[in-house]
Amino acid sequence: MSDEHSILRYQEVGDNAFPWEIYRRVLGQFHARRFPPGFPVDRRLFDRHLDEFDNLFDKVFRAVAKGYRSGRGALFHTYLAKSLKNKLWTWLERHSRRQQQTEDLGREAARRREETPGQDPAWLVERLDFIQWLDRRFREAFLELPEQDRDIIERRRVKGQSYVEIAEAYGISEEACRARFSRAMQRLKGLMGHEE
Repeated sequence: MSDEHSILRYQEVGDNAFPWEIYRRVLGQFHARRFPPGFPVDRRLFDRHLDEFDNLFDKVFRAVAKGYRSGRGALFHTYLAKSLKNKLWTWLERHSRRQQQTEDLGREAARRREETPGQDPAWLVERLDFIQWLDRRFREAFLELPEQDRDIIERRRVKGQSYVEIAEAYGISEEACRARFSRAMQRLKGLMGHEE
């Protein structure tokens, strides 16, 4: 079966006909670091963040496969490579910003240590304690939610599914899905103490 035929079958049938052979082949090339020309990937960075790259690849592959049109032939692989390249640039920009913020925080901590020799920068300790508390509080609140609320938040925020995809999975309309997600987020905010 040709790649084009496999992808068109996936569009018709859905996840039961997912083109795993193509997916594994392209992901294997990705893992073997046989990137298409112009890929913005540093091999060391790729190795350190392999899970994030795999998640990115999965999202892009599914989106490109769902948006593929018949008659394009080998263009699927070209479009996939371009889409991955664009997403990687976006990821690298975010990664660079996070790294810059971390370095800025480190420089600020060093500057404050110089200003107050022999003392821990209390503001940094307080900030780290608050971030850890907030992370713990979010996890606790999330686990307090009913299963259906946790599932819809996970599908939307973690897996990045569209409202249409979630609505299809639940067998409801897109508007009902949006309302259900909004209510779930309101309950989560309420459990975290952010009632509006």
